[in-house]
Amino acid sequence: MSDTIKTDPFKTYELLCDSYIRYIQTIMGFNSECLEEERNKLLREKGLLFQEPRFEPIFPHPSSGKTLSELCMDLQLSSELGEFLAAGGKEGLAPIDRTLYEHQAEAIEASVINSQDVVVTTGTGSGKTECFLLPIFSYLIKESQNWNVYEERNPNHPWWQTQPREVVNRVPQREGEKRPAAVRALILYPLNALVEDQLMRLRRACDSPKARQWLIANRGNNRFYFGRYTGLTPVPGQEKSDKNKNTNNIRRLRTELEKLQKQAKKAKESDKTRYFFPSTDLDASEMWSRWDMQDHPPDILITNYSMLNIMLTRDLEQPIFEKTKEWLEKPESVFHLVVDELHSYRGTAGSEVAYLLRTLFNRLNLDPNSPKLRIIASSASLEGYEGHEYLRQFFAREKDFKIIGSPPHPDNRVELQECLKHA
Repeated sequence: MSDTIKTDPFKTYELLCDSYIRYIQTIMGFNSECLEEERNKLLREKGLLFQEPRFEPIFPHPSSGKTLSELCMDLQLSSELGEFLAAGGKEGLAPIDRTLYEHQAEAIEASVINSQDVVVTTGTGSGKTECFLLPIFSYLIKESQNWNVYEERNPNHPWWQTQPREVVNRVPQREGEKRPAAVRALILYPLNALVEDQLMRLRRACDSPKARQWLIANRGNNRFYFGRYTGLTPVPGQEKSDKNKNTNNIRRLRTELEKLQKQAKKAKESDKTRYFFPSTDLDASEMWSRWDMQDHPPDILITNYSMLNIMLTRDLEQPIFEKTKEWLEKPESVFHLVVDELHSYRGTAGSEVAYLLRTLFNRLNLDPNSPKLRIIASSASLEGYEGHEYLRQFFAREKDFKIIGSPPHPDNRVELQECLKHA
């Protein structure tokens, strides 16, 4: 795609129209040139296949004027937070030369320094992801200073290659790890599509070669683990039955991981595609399967409310909650709950999710008003007394939330005249 198309929305609109029409001509072509021309003319009539383009100007958000490293210095946070996240490079969460938006810096200060619950109400494309991931990584950086060294990684990895196919004996991904495994942060999404987008961000932050090198040098070869636990995560069912191993399920997982390994190897050939698939390297930070996460819960668990509801009702996933509950008994532990698209939880569906969160807190033996719970949410809008009352009822939490918005800076104006001339 040319630079002109990237910056010209009207050219982009024309390109999309041409692409759809070419697709129709390809799969439903006519032998008659006259018929092709007539159909092409009909398809290009406004309102038939395409509507008139509509554009919404998005004003620039006010900048804090500080990079993450500079903000850490101002707030007296560990400088290691900026060092680690800068290792993800230009596509990571916090490149070394990128200044944070004002609302991102405010969210970090409120959550990390003031121990406040935060709701971010800025618009699409405003960097709300950083508003909750940066506080989470700040906490992981701090806690991991006391983790035991991970001396030798799994020598039998990858088990689906080191063992003959007739042998059905899965080796846990994090076998031999000595530091406590638990869910430090639960990120709850309404849709799987949103889950996929965040996985790429986490792969760049945690699974880039430089990020791994930093963890080897500074965190005793430990990793900040993350995992997607949805219907797409292989494989459902039990690994072991009462009498013997469920060999069919293990073979299915072997097949899935072999396919994943091939995809990841091909994706690594390009920097643009290497984070499209989970890494199956020995020192990967992303967890591969449901059984691996049941053995050793990831530090960051990403799921949707439907799957969370299922997890809370099944015996299979109870080790995840039990190990997290055990970790929460430590005085310094803080459980982070992230709820994205909070505005979508309204009416009956909202009530169901609210009760689901109460069930989660009960399972973790976590009082909703406990200081060991930190909540960060994003929402399209939330204002006034009604907004605060909604938050108290939804989370069963009496504590006031810090609501952070980002109104456009008065000096930021977008000139549309030149663009509109081409409309």
